[in-house]
Amino acid sequence: MADPNHLEIIRSGADEWNQWRKKNEAVVPSLWEADLSGTDLCGANLRQANLSRADLSGAYLLLANLRGANLTRANLSRANLSQANAKTADLSDADLSYAILSETQLQSAMLFRTNLNLANIERADLSDTTLFETIFSDSNLTGTKGLDKCRHLGASVLDYRTLAQSGPLPLNFRLGIPHRLLRESFSQPLLARLGCKKPSGKIPLHQIFRAIQEAQRWL
Repeated sequence: MADPNHLEIIRSGADEWNQWRKKNEAVVPSLWEADLSGTDLCGANLRQANLSRADLSGAYLLLANLRGANLTRANLSRANLSQANAKTADLSDADLSYAILSETQLQSAMLFRTNLNLANIERADLSDTTLFETIFSDSNLTGTKGLDKCRHLGASVLDYRTLAQSGPLPLNFRLGIPHRLLRESFSQPLLARLGCKKPSGKIPLHQIFRAIQEAQRWL
């Protein structure tokens, strides 16, 4: 359960919470299973806070500092995290359905089995974000950065509605396959059959992508 003192302070508002954090920099906030639904936490310093299983549904987290925070299994449905800093945060098994993640910094975050159904992820940065069974269903990825640098540890869900509204997305992101695995998966004979020049050494990614695009025409 959440620390009662921490819960009381954060419910007093972001200003009072941030002042408390400045005075207690060594304290790791314990807000596990805290009910903060609909709370205004704009600009709140929640860096490395334990928010596992917390209810943040409908919360206002604009410009909040969530860097390195533990948000596993947290309920962030319909929360507004626009321009928040969630670098290296753990959002595994979190519910971010209908959430607003516009321009959110998610670099190196963990998105294992994260539900991003109907989430607005426009212009967010997902560079080096780790994905595994992540749900991008009817999600808006328009202008999202770093999609070509995501780390895919397993297949994720990317439906036609996401593709339709997001515009062109990097091929390796659409396939959910890391660059390294793409190189290992396509043999020299297959590439030659698909009309790619026989490379010396490593297979250039642009040849592999062209091969995949050519193969898709046959399906």
